[in-house]
Amino acid sequence: MATIHQPKSTFSRASERQLLAGVSVLLLLLLGKLYANLSPQLNEIEEAYTKARAINLSPSIDKTQLTQLLYRGSYFEDYKDVRFLVDNLSKSLQTVGDGLDNLGALNKKNFAVPAIAAMSAGGSGYHNDFLVSLYRLGFDSTLYAIERTQPKPHSSVANLGKSDGLVMSGLVINAETQKPIENVLVRLVQHFPSTVRTEPLFRYARTDGQGQYAFEGLTLNQSYSVLPLLPGFEFGISQGSDNLQKNKEELNFRAKPHTIRLFNADVYQQIKEDKAFTVRTPREFRSQFAFWTMLFFISFWLVHLGWIVRRFKGDFLMLPLLMLLSGISFVMMLSIQDPLLDTFRADDVVQGVMLGLVILFLFSQINVSRFYVSKYFDYVATRLGKNTFQQTGWTWLLLAFGLMLFVVLFGTGPEGSGVKVNLSLLGFSVQPSEITKFLVVVFFAGYFTANTEFLRQIPSIQWRFKNNFRIFIGFLLLLSIY
Repeated sequence: MATIHQPKSTFSRASERQLLAGVSVLLLLLLGKLYANLSPQLNEIEEAYTKARAINLSPSIDKTQLTQLLYRGSYFEDYKDVRFLVDNLSKSLQTVGDGLDNLGALNKKNFAVPAIAAMSAGGSGYHNDFLVSLYRLGFDSTLYAIERTQPKPHSSVANLGKSDGLVMSGLVINAETQKPIENVLVRLVQHFPSTVRTEPLFRYARTDGQGQYAFEGLTLNQSYSVLPLLPGFEFGISQGSDNLQKNKEELNFRAKPHTIRLFNADVYQQIKEDKAFTVRTPREFRSQFAFWTMLFFISFWLVHLGWIVRRFKGDFLMLPLLMLLSGISFVMMLSIQDPLLDTFRADDVVQGVMLGLVILFLFSQINVSRFYVSKYFDYVATRLGKNTFQQTGWTWLLLAFGLMLFVVLFGTGPEGSGVKVNLSLLGFSVQPSEITKFLVVVFFAGYFTANTEFLRQIPSIQWRFKNNFRIFIGFLLLLSIY
Protein backbone atom coordinates (compact mmCIF):
# COMPACT_ATOMS: atom_id res chain seq x y z
CA MET A 1 0.00 0.00 0.00
CA ALA A 2 1.21 3.48 -0.87
CA THR A 3 2.72 5.65 1.83
CA ILE A 4 1.20 9.07 2.43
CA HIS A 5 3.63 11.94 2.95
CA GLN A 6 2.37 15.08 4.65
CA PRO A 7 3.74 18.26 3.04
CA LYS A 8 5.95 20.28 5.31
CA SER A 9 4.55 23.58 6.52
CA THR A 10 6.94 26.41 5.62
CA PHE A 11 4.67 29.26 6.66
CA SER A 12 2.60 30.47 9.57
CA ARG A 13 -1.03 31.52 9.56
CA ALA A 14 0.21 35.11 9.24
CA SER A 15 0.21 34.75 5.45
CA GLU A 16 -3.38 33.56 5.59
CA ARG A 17 -4.32 36.47 7.86
CA GLN A 18 -2.82 39.00 5.45
CA LEU A 19 -4.66 37.51 2.50
CA LEU A 20 -7.93 37.34 4.44
CA ALA A 21 -7.55 41.00 5.33
CA GLY A 22 -6.93 41.90 1.69
CA VAL A 23 -9.94 39.92 0.47
CA SER A 24 -12.09 41.42 3.24
CA VAL A 25 -11.15 44.95 2.17
CA LEU A 26 -11.90 44.13 -1.48
CA LEU A 27 -15.31 42.64 -0.68
CA LEU A 28 -16.17 45.54 1.64
CA LEU A 29 -15.41 47.94 -1.20
CA LEU A 30 -17.70 45.98 -3.53
CA LEU A 31 -20.46 45.85 -0.93
CA GLY A 32 -20.07 49.56 -0.22
CA LYS A 33 -20.35 50.36 -3.93
CA LEU A 34 -23.43 48.17 -4.20
CA TYR A 35 -25.06 49.84 -1.20
CA ALA A 36 -24.32 53.27 -2.68
CA ASN A 37 -26.02 52.23 -5.92
CA LEU A 38 -29.08 50.94 -4.05
CA SER A 39 -29.44 53.92 -1.71
CA PRO A 40 -31.26 56.23 -4.21
CA GLN A 41 -33.90 53.56 -4.80
CA LEU A 42 -34.33 52.99 -1.06
CA ASN A 43 -34.63 56.71 -0.41
CA GLU A 44 -37.14 57.09 -3.23
CA ILE A 45 -39.40 54.41 -1.74
CA GLU A 46 -39.21 55.99 1.70
CA GLU A 47 -40.34 59.28 0.17
CA ALA A 48 -43.14 57.44 -1.68
CA TYR A 49 -44.34 56.02 1.65
CA THR A 50 -44.74 59.51 3.09
CA LYS A 51 -46.64 60.74 -0.01
CA ALA A 52 -48.95 57.67 -0.10
CA ARG A 53 -47.58 56.61 -3.50
CA ALA A 54 -46.31 53.28 -2.15
CA ILE A 55 -47.19 50.94 0.68
CA ASN A 56 -45.50 47.96 2.31
CA LEU A 57 -47.47 44.70 2.29
CA SER A 58 -47.63 43.44 5.85
CA PRO A 59 -50.28 41.83 8.09
CA SER A 60 -50.90 45.24 9.72
CA ILE A 61 -51.45 47.07 6.42
CA ASP A 62 -53.54 50.26 6.60
CA LYS A 63 -56.68 49.55 4.56
CA THR A 64 -57.54 53.23 4.19
CA GLN A 65 -54.10 54.08 2.82
CA LEU A 66 -54.22 51.04 0.52
CA THR A 67 -57.62 52.12 -0.83
CA GLN A 68 -56.39 55.64 -1.54
CA LEU A 69 -53.27 54.37 -3.30
CA LEU A 70 -55.20 52.02 -5.59
CA TYR A 71 -57.85 54.58 -6.43
CA ARG A 72 -55.46 57.47 -7.03
CA GLY A 73 -53.19 55.26 -9.12
CA SER A 74 -56.08 54.52 -11.52
CA TYR A 75 -55.45 50.79 -11.32
CA PHE A 76 -59.21 50.19 -11.33
CA GLU A 77 -62.06 52.14 -12.89
CA ASP A 78 -64.74 50.75 -10.59
CA TYR A 79 -64.59 51.59 -6.89
CA LYS A 80 -66.21 48.21 -6.10
CA ASP A 81 -63.10 46.54 -7.52
CA VAL A 82 -60.89 48.57 -5.19
CA ARG A 83 -63.00 47.72 -2.17
CA PHE A 84 -63.08 44.02 -3.03
CA LEU A 85 -59.31 43.90 -3.53
CA VAL A 86 -58.54 45.77 -0.30
CA ASP A 87 -60.75 43.48 1.80
CA ASN A 88 -59.35 40.27 0.35
CA LEU A 89 -55.72 41.42 0.21
CA SER A 90 -55.73 42.44 3.87
CA LYS A 91 -57.25 39.09 4.87
CA SER A 92 -54.71 37.15 2.83
CA LEU A 93 -51.81 39.14 4.28
CA GLN A 94 -53.00 38.29 7.79
CA THR A 95 -53.21 34.62 6.82
CA VAL A 96 -49.75 34.58 5.25
CA GLY A 97 -48.23 36.66 8.04
CA ASP A 98 -44.59 37.48 7.38
CA GLY A 99 -44.37 34.78 4.72
CA LEU A 100 -44.70 37.22 1.80
CA ASP A 101 -41.10 37.35 0.61
CA ASN A 102 -41.59 38.49 -3.00
CA LEU A 103 -44.19 40.41 -4.95
CA GLY A 104 -44.83 37.49 -7.30
CA ALA A 105 -46.45 35.63 -4.40
CA LEU A 106 -49.53 37.79 -5.02
CA ASN A 107 -50.21 35.56 -8.04
CA LYS A 108 -50.00 32.35 -6.02
CA LYS A 109 -52.69 30.19 -4.44
CA ASN A 110 -52.69 31.98 -1.07
CA PHE A 111 -53.94 35.18 -2.70
CA ALA A 112 -56.47 33.66 -5.13
CA VAL A 113 -60.14 34.47 -4.52
CA PRO A 114 -63.31 32.45 -5.23
CA ALA A 115 -64.44 33.32 -8.74
CA ILE A 116 -68.13 33.58 -7.85
CA ALA A 117 -67.33 35.94 -4.97
CA ALA A 118 -65.27 38.14 -7.30
CA MET A 119 -68.16 38.34 -9.77
CA SER A 120 -70.80 39.11 -7.14
CA ALA A 121 -68.86 41.46 -4.84
CA GLY A 122 -66.39 42.97 -7.31
CA GLY A 123 -66.96 45.59 -9.95
CA SER A 124 -66.66 45.63 -13.72
CA GLY A 125 -62.97 44.67 -13.67
CA TYR A 126 -63.47 41.48 -11.67
CA HIS A 127 -66.59 40.70 -13.70
CA ASN A 128 -64.48 40.71 -16.86
CA ASP A 129 -61.81 38.58 -15.17
CA PHE A 130 -64.53 36.12 -14.20
CA LEU A 131 -65.81 35.84 -17.78
CA VAL A 132 -62.27 35.28 -19.06
CA SER A 133 -61.77 32.51 -16.52
CA LEU A 134 -65.00 30.83 -17.68
CA TYR A 135 -63.64 30.50 -21.21
CA ARG A 136 -60.46 29.03 -19.75
CA LEU A 137 -62.56 26.37 -18.01
CA GLY A 138 -64.48 25.53 -21.20
CA PHE A 139 -67.67 27.46 -20.40
CA ASP A 140 -69.37 30.22 -22.29
CA SER A 141 -71.70 32.62 -20.48
CA THR A 142 -74.85 30.90 -21.79
CA LEU A 143 -73.83 27.36 -20.83
CA TYR A 144 -72.65 28.59 -17.42
CA ALA A 145 -76.02 30.25 -16.72
CA ILE A 146 -77.89 27.10 -17.75
CA GLU A 147 -75.74 24.86 -15.54
CA ARG A 148 -76.27 27.13 -12.55
CA THR A 149 -80.04 27.44 -12.86
CA GLN A 150 -81.59 24.69 -15.01
CA PRO A 151 -79.07 22.03 -16.03
CA LYS A 152 -80.25 19.82 -18.84
CA PRO A 153 -80.55 16.08 -18.13
CA HIS A 154 -78.00 13.74 -19.70
CA SER A 155 -77.31 10.06 -19.24
CA SER A 156 -74.06 8.98 -17.56
CA VAL A 157 -73.37 6.93 -20.72
CA ALA A 158 -73.47 8.64 -24.12
CA ASN A 159 -73.31 6.45 -27.22
CA LEU A 160 -72.10 7.95 -30.49
CA GLY A 161 -73.16 4.81 -32.38
CA LYS A 162 -69.95 4.26 -34.35
CA SER A 163 -69.16 0.74 -35.47
CA ASP A 164 -65.66 0.66 -33.96
CA GLY A 165 -67.22 0.77 -30.50
CA LEU A 166 -64.28 2.35 -28.66
CA VAL A 167 -64.93 3.83 -25.20
CA MET A 168 -63.72 6.81 -23.20
CA SER A 169 -64.76 6.73 -19.55
CA GLY A 170 -63.60 7.90 -16.16
CA LEU A 171 -64.29 9.19 -12.69
CA VAL A 172 -64.83 12.71 -11.36
CA ILE A 173 -63.93 13.29 -7.69
CA ASN A 174 -63.57 16.23 -5.33
CA ALA A 175 -59.86 16.92 -4.79
CA GLU A 176 -60.40 17.99 -1.17
CA THR A 177 -62.79 15.28 0.05
CA GLN A 178 -61.67 12.57 -2.42
CA LYS A 179 -65.36 11.68 -2.88
CA PRO A 180 -67.09 11.22 -6.26
CA ILE A 181 -69.23 14.09 -7.54
CA GLU A 182 -72.64 13.38 -8.99
CA ASN A 183 -74.41 15.23 -11.82
CA VAL A 184 -71.31 16.83 -13.32
CA LEU A 185 -71.67 17.76 -16.99
CA VAL A 186 -68.91 16.06 -19.02
CA ARG A 187 -68.27 17.24 -22.56
CA LEU A 188 -66.71 15.15 -25.33
CA VAL A 189 -65.31 17.00 -28.33
CA GLN A 190 -64.46 15.20 -31.54
CA HIS A 191 -61.88 17.14 -33.55
CA PHE A 192 -61.66 16.96 -37.33
CA PRO A 193 -59.00 17.99 -39.85
CA SER A 194 -59.81 21.34 -41.43
CA THR A 195 -60.11 19.66 -44.82
CA VAL A 196 -62.92 17.42 -43.55
CA ARG A 197 -64.94 19.66 -41.23
CA THR A 198 -64.28 23.05 -39.70
CA GLU A 199 -66.48 22.71 -36.61
CA PRO A 200 -65.88 20.08 -33.87
CA LEU A 201 -68.62 17.69 -32.77
CA PHE A 202 -69.88 17.92 -29.16
CA ARG A 203 -71.48 15.21 -27.01
CA TYR A 204 -72.46 15.40 -23.33
CA ALA A 205 -72.91 13.06 -20.38
CA ARG A 206 -73.49 13.51 -16.62
CA THR A 207 -71.75 11.62 -13.86
CA ASP A 208 -73.83 9.10 -11.93
CA GLY A 209 -73.95 8.60 -8.16
CA GLN A 210 -70.45 7.10 -8.21
CA GLY A 211 -69.04 10.03 -10.18
CA GLN A 212 -68.60 7.91 -13.32
CA TYR A 213 -69.26 8.76 -16.96
CA ALA A 214 -68.69 7.03 -20.31
CA PHE A 215 -68.72 7.82 -24.03
CA GLU A 216 -69.25 4.73 -26.15
CA GLY A 217 -69.25 4.02 -29.87
CA LEU A 218 -66.16 6.09 -30.68
CA THR A 219 -64.23 5.76 -33.93
CA LEU A 220 -60.75 4.30 -34.28
CA ASN A 221 -57.89 6.71 -35.14
CA GLN A 222 -60.01 9.79 -34.42
CA SER A 223 -59.19 12.74 -32.16
CA TYR A 224 -61.24 13.24 -28.98
CA SER A 225 -60.97 15.38 -25.85
CA VAL A 226 -62.96 15.27 -22.61
CA LEU A 227 -63.54 17.96 -19.96
CA PRO A 228 -65.98 18.14 -17.01
CA LEU A 229 -67.90 21.40 -16.48
CA LEU A 230 -69.33 22.36 -13.08
CA PRO A 231 -70.01 25.92 -11.85
CA GLY A 232 -67.75 26.76 -8.92
CA PHE A 233 -65.10 24.19 -9.82
CA GLU A 234 -62.22 23.73 -12.24
CA PHE A 235 -60.73 20.50 -13.56
CA GLY A 236 -57.50 21.51 -15.26
CA ILE A 237 -56.89 21.01 -18.96
CA SER A 238 -58.93 18.66 -21.14
CA GLN A 239 -57.74 15.08 -21.60
CA GLY A 240 -58.06 12.77 -24.54
CA SER A 241 -56.27 11.29 -27.54
CA ASP A 242 -55.17 12.68 -30.89
CA ASN A 243 -55.33 9.19 -32.39
CA LEU A 244 -57.61 6.90 -30.40
CA GLN A 245 -56.34 3.33 -30.38
CA LYS A 246 -57.37 1.70 -27.10
CA ASN A 247 -60.66 -0.12 -26.79
CA LYS A 248 -61.21 1.71 -23.50
CA GLU A 249 -59.50 4.96 -22.47
CA GLU A 250 -59.66 5.93 -18.76
CA LEU A 251 -59.74 9.69 -18.11
CA ASN A 252 -60.16 10.73 -14.46
CA PHE A 253 -60.58 14.30 -13.18
CA ARG A 254 -60.20 16.05 -9.83
CA ALA A 255 -62.40 19.06 -9.03
CA LYS A 256 -60.85 22.08 -7.33
CA PRO A 257 -62.59 25.32 -6.34
CA HIS A 258 -62.80 27.80 -9.19
CA THR A 259 -60.58 30.75 -8.27
CA ILE A 260 -59.14 33.77 -10.03
CA ARG A 261 -56.14 35.94 -9.28
CA LEU A 262 -56.60 38.92 -7.02
CA PHE A 263 -54.60 40.96 -9.55
CA ASN A 264 -54.99 40.39 -13.26
CA ALA A 265 -51.85 40.54 -15.39
CA ASP A 266 -52.25 44.17 -16.47
CA VAL A 267 -52.91 45.54 -12.97
CA TYR A 268 -50.08 43.51 -11.45
CA GLN A 269 -47.57 44.65 -14.07
CA GLN A 270 -48.54 48.29 -13.64
CA ILE A 271 -48.23 48.09 -9.84
CA LYS A 272 -44.83 46.45 -10.17
CA GLU A 273 -43.58 49.08 -12.61
CA ASP A 274 -44.83 51.89 -10.35
CA LYS A 275 -43.24 50.19 -7.31
CA ALA A 276 -46.50 50.89 -5.51
CA PHE A 277 -46.11 47.74 -3.37
CA THR A 278 -43.08 46.50 -1.46
CA VAL A 279 -42.62 43.29 0.52
CA ARG A 280 -40.04 44.79 2.89
CA THR A 281 -39.23 48.33 3.92
CA PRO A 282 -35.90 50.01 3.13
CA ARG A 283 -35.14 49.88 6.85
CA GLU A 284 -35.70 46.12 6.94
CA PHE A 285 -33.47 45.66 3.90
CA ARG A 286 -30.68 47.74 5.43
CA SER A 287 -30.86 45.66 8.60
CA GLN A 288 -30.70 42.39 6.66
CA PHE A 289 -27.88 43.71 4.48
CA ALA A 290 -25.78 44.66 7.50
CA PHE A 291 -26.60 41.53 9.52
CA TRP A 292 -25.74 38.97 6.84
CA THR A 293 -22.67 40.90 5.72
CA MET A 294 -21.37 40.86 9.29
CA LEU A 295 -22.05 37.12 9.66
CA PHE A 296 -20.28 36.41 6.38
CA PHE A 297 -16.99 38.02 7.48
CA ILE A 298 -17.18 36.76 11.07
CA SER A 299 -17.56 33.16 9.84
CA PHE A 300 -14.29 33.20 7.89
CA TRP A 301 -12.33 34.97 10.60
CA LEU A 302 -13.56 32.54 13.24
CA VAL A 303 -12.25 29.62 11.17
CA HIS A 304 -8.93 31.44 10.84
CA LEU A 305 -8.72 31.99 14.62
CA GLY A 306 -9.73 28.38 15.23
CA TRP A 307 -6.90 27.15 13.05
CA ILE A 308 -4.44 29.35 14.93
CA VAL A 309 -5.59 27.93 18.25
CA ARG A 310 -5.51 24.37 16.94
CA ARG A 311 -2.14 24.95 15.20
CA PHE A 312 -3.52 23.70 11.91
CA LYS A 313 -0.86 23.55 9.17
CA GLY A 314 -3.07 23.46 6.10
CA ASP A 315 -2.72 25.47 2.90
CA PHE A 316 -2.78 29.19 3.67
CA LEU A 317 -4.39 30.01 0.27
CA MET A 318 -7.47 27.88 0.81
CA LEU A 319 -9.48 30.09 3.18
CA PRO A 320 -8.82 33.42 1.39
CA LEU A 321 -9.78 31.87 -1.95
CA LEU A 322 -12.97 30.48 -0.45
CA MET A 323 -13.80 33.89 0.98
CA LEU A 324 -13.19 35.58 -2.36
CA LEU A 325 -15.35 33.16 -4.37
CA SER A 326 -18.12 33.05 -1.76
CA GLY A 327 -18.00 36.82 -1.38
CA ILE A 328 -18.46 37.35 -5.11
CA SER A 329 -21.48 35.05 -4.99
CA PHE A 330 -22.84 37.00 -2.00
CA VAL A 331 -22.43 40.34 -3.77
CA MET A 332 -23.99 39.02 -6.98
CA MET A 333 -27.00 37.67 -5.12
CA LEU A 334 -27.55 41.05 -3.50
CA SER A 335 -27.18 42.94 -6.77
CA ILE A 336 -29.28 40.94 -9.24
CA GLN A 337 -32.56 41.15 -7.30
CA ASP A 338 -34.79 44.06 -6.37
CA PRO A 339 -34.10 44.79 -2.69
CA LEU A 340 -37.75 45.55 -1.85
CA LEU A 341 -39.74 43.37 -4.28
CA ASP A 342 -37.85 40.09 -4.72
CA THR A 343 -36.95 37.25 -2.39
CA PHE A 344 -33.92 38.03 -0.24
CA ARG A 345 -31.58 35.22 -1.29
CA ALA A 346 -28.33 36.50 0.17
CA ASP A 347 -29.16 34.92 3.53
CA ASP A 348 -29.25 31.49 1.87
CA VAL A 349 -25.76 32.10 0.49
CA VAL A 350 -24.36 33.07 3.89
CA GLN A 351 -26.05 30.16 5.65
CA GLY A 352 -24.60 27.75 3.09
CA VAL A 353 -21.16 29.31 3.51
CA MET A 354 -21.38 29.03 7.29
CA LEU A 355 -22.38 25.38 7.11
CA GLY A 356 -19.55 24.67 4.68
CA LEU A 357 -17.02 26.42 6.93
CA VAL A 358 -18.15 24.38 9.95
CA ILE A 359 -17.67 21.17 7.97
CA LEU A 360 -14.31 22.43 6.67
CA PHE A 361 -13.09 23.20 10.18
CA LEU A 362 -14.20 19.83 11.56
CA PHE A 363 -12.52 17.89 8.75
CA SER A 364 -9.38 19.96 9.11
CA GLN A 365 -9.03 18.51 12.61
CA ILE A 366 -9.07 14.94 11.28
CA ASN A 367 -6.09 13.30 9.66
CA VAL A 368 -8.06 12.17 6.62
CA SER A 369 -4.88 11.06 4.82
CA ARG A 370 -4.85 7.87 6.87
CA PHE A 371 -8.01 6.78 5.09
CA TYR A 372 -6.24 6.97 1.72
CA VAL A 373 -3.93 4.09 2.63
CA SER A 374 -6.72 1.93 4.01
CA LYS A 375 -7.64 -1.13 2.00
CA TYR A 376 -11.28 -0.08 2.29
CA PHE A 377 -10.66 3.25 0.55
CA ASP A 378 -9.74 1.72 -2.81
CA TYR A 379 -11.16 -1.79 -3.03
CA VAL A 380 -10.28 -2.24 -6.70
CA ALA A 381 -6.61 -1.38 -6.19
CA THR A 382 -6.48 -3.69 -3.17
CA ARG A 383 -8.01 -6.65 -5.00
CA LEU A 384 -6.03 -6.30 -8.24
CA GLY A 385 -2.74 -5.49 -6.60
CA LYS A 386 -0.67 -2.35 -6.77
CA ASN A 387 1.25 -3.57 -9.80
CA THR A 388 -1.97 -3.16 -11.76
CA PHE A 389 -3.32 -0.03 -10.09
CA GLN A 390 -0.66 2.16 -8.51
CA GLN A 391 -2.79 5.31 -8.14
CA THR A 392 -5.01 5.16 -5.09
CA GLY A 393 -8.63 6.17 -5.69
CA TRP A 394 -9.56 4.38 -8.91
CA THR A 395 -12.54 2.69 -7.24
CA TRP A 396 -14.33 6.01 -6.93
CA LEU A 397 -13.81 6.91 -10.58
CA LEU A 398 -15.08 3.48 -11.64
CA LEU A 399 -18.15 4.02 -9.49
CA ALA A 400 -18.76 7.32 -11.27
CA PHE A 401 -18.60 5.60 -14.66
CA GLY A 402 -20.83 2.84 -13.33
CA LEU A 403 -23.50 5.35 -12.35
CA MET A 404 -23.21 6.94 -15.77
CA LEU A 405 -23.75 3.55 -17.40
CA PHE A 406 -26.83 2.91 -15.24
CA VAL A 407 -28.30 6.23 -16.36
CA VAL A 408 -27.69 5.38 -20.01
CA LEU A 409 -29.34 1.96 -19.65
CA PHE A 410 -32.10 2.57 -17.10
CA GLY A 411 -32.39 6.33 -16.72
CA THR A 412 -35.44 8.51 -17.30
CA GLY A 413 -35.99 12.19 -18.00
CA PRO A 414 -38.62 14.79 -18.87
CA GLU A 415 -41.35 13.28 -21.00
CA GLY A 416 -40.77 13.74 -24.69
CA SER A 417 -37.25 15.14 -24.31
CA GLY A 418 -35.30 11.91 -24.83
CA VAL A 419 -32.85 13.02 -22.13
CA LYS A 420 -31.87 10.53 -19.41
CA VAL A 421 -30.92 12.22 -16.15
CA ASN A 422 -32.77 10.40 -13.35
CA LEU A 423 -32.67 6.98 -11.72
CA SER A 424 -35.71 5.66 -9.84
CA LEU A 425 -35.15 3.42 -6.82
CA LEU A 426 -37.83 2.28 -4.36
CA GLY A 427 -40.12 5.08 -5.43
CA PHE A 428 -37.45 7.78 -5.13
CA SER A 429 -35.90 9.61 -8.07
CA VAL A 430 -32.27 10.80 -7.91
CA GLN A 431 -29.88 12.50 -10.31
CA PRO A 432 -26.65 10.44 -10.36
CA SER A 433 -24.75 13.41 -11.78
CA GLU A 434 -24.90 15.04 -8.35
CA ILE A 435 -23.36 11.94 -6.74
CA THR A 436 -20.77 11.64 -9.50
CA LYS A 437 -19.39 15.09 -8.69
CA PHE A 438 -18.43 13.94 -5.20
CA LEU A 439 -17.05 10.63 -6.42
CA VAL A 440 -14.71 12.41 -8.84
CA VAL A 441 -13.56 14.80 -6.10
CA VAL A 442 -12.78 11.85 -3.79
CA PHE A 443 -10.88 10.14 -6.61
CA PHE A 444 -8.66 13.14 -7.29
CA ALA A 445 -8.11 13.68 -3.57
CA GLY A 446 -6.94 10.09 -3.17
CA TYR A 447 -4.85 10.12 -6.33
CA PHE A 448 -2.93 13.32 -5.60
CA THR A 449 -2.52 12.52 -1.91
CA ALA A 450 -1.04 9.10 -2.66
CA ASN A 451 1.31 10.50 -5.31
CA THR A 452 2.26 13.90 -3.88
CA GLU A 453 5.99 13.26 -3.50
CA PHE A 454 6.17 11.23 -6.68
CA LEU A 455 4.69 14.07 -8.75
CA ARG A 456 6.97 16.65 -7.13
CA GLN A 457 10.08 14.67 -7.98
CA ILE A 458 9.30 14.23 -11.69
CA PRO A 459 11.88 16.38 -13.50
CA SER A 460 10.12 16.61 -16.84
CA ILE A 461 6.84 18.49 -17.04
CA GLN A 462 6.14 16.81 -20.38
CA TRP A 463 6.54 13.34 -18.85
CA ARG A 464 4.43 14.36 -15.88
CA PHE A 465 1.67 15.46 -18.24
CA LYS A 466 1.73 12.17 -20.16
CA ASN A 467 1.63 10.20 -16.94
CA ASN A 468 -1.60 11.86 -15.83
CA PHE A 469 -3.15 12.46 -19.23
CA ARG A 470 -5.34 9.35 -19.14
CA ILE A 471 -6.86 10.41 -15.82
CA PHE A 472 -7.88 13.84 -17.06
CA ILE A 473 -9.23 12.40 -20.31
CA GLY A 474 -11.46 10.08 -18.31
CA PHE A 475 -12.65 12.96 -16.17
CA LEU A 476 -13.41 15.15 -19.19
CA LEU A 477 -15.27 12.25 -20.83
CA LEU A 478 -17.40 11.93 -17.72
CA LEU A 479 -18.18 15.66 -17.72
CA SER A 480 -19.04 15.66 -21.45
CA ILE A 481 -21.51 12.83 -21.03
CA TYR A 482 -23.27 14.57 -18.17
